[in-house]
Amino acid sequence: MPKQRRRREARERGARMVEAAGPGRWHQVFATTDPARMRAFRERAAERLRGVPPELIRLDTLCFGPPPTAEYRLSVFVPEGRPAPDLRDAEPAGEPRRPR
Repeated sequence: MPKQRRRREARERGARMVEAAGPGRWHQVFATTDPARMRAFRERAAERLRGVPPELIRLDTLCFGPPPTAEYRLSVFVPEGRPAPDLRDAEPAGEPRRPR
């Protein structure tokens, strides 16, 4: 399949980066069912996440049905002993904040 090798290598590179970072956890920063809100959040949070390697940022798309809907979640790997990033001011207005 086209680009399958590139995706596999990126996944492996990410796993190696997380291993190198040591023990930690994935911290969910933002979740929504609206793709436009996710794009807006990513654009606003990009400046704050500039110092974080891309392999330590995860965007999950969870699909549910019927009817077909999707939930988008942005997570950041937080090494043990470090505080999670606070990106609340980057959230777009509108949909209320969902509990994590």
